[in-house]
Amino acid sequence: MDEIDAQLLRLLQADGRLGAAQLAQLVGLAPSTVHERLTRLRREEFILGFEAVLDPAHFADAMLVFAEVRLSGQGPAYEQALAAAVQRCDEIIECHRLGDQGTYLVKARVPDMAAHRHLVSSVLWAIPGVREVRTYTAIDEVKPDAGLPL
Repeated sequence: MDEIDAQLLRLLQADGRLGAAQLAQLVGLAPSTVHERLTRLRREEFILGFEAVLDPAHFADAMLVFAEVRLSGQGPAYEQALAAAVQRCDEIIECHRLGDQGTYLVKARVPDMAAHRHLVSSVLWAIPGVREVRTYTAIDEVKPDAGLPL
């Protein structure tokens, strides 16, 4: 990946609707060259896909919550149970395993505190091997996902 590729990726992160012709104009290359570069960037999985970014304020699930989930046991069975549970739950939009063994950070969107309680009690605490759940409700999104720094 060179600086032109990085520039193309920055532009696409800012506006994924830009076509090869528009990108070519912005970076000073021929559209066919930009098309070839984009094809290569997709093939090499620098670009995984394109999506619309929605404003949560327009939807019922506007409350952003985080949960730190600690497992009592370690090993594949506990990790697979957690992974399966978070995959089944539409409210959970991200889940990350943290550095120390058995700790996960869950990011979810729910409509209200009742749904938040349900998520914690009926989804997270229901996962086999969960030892502790700490939740945090975001009161403001200071810097929502801004893409990767390039």
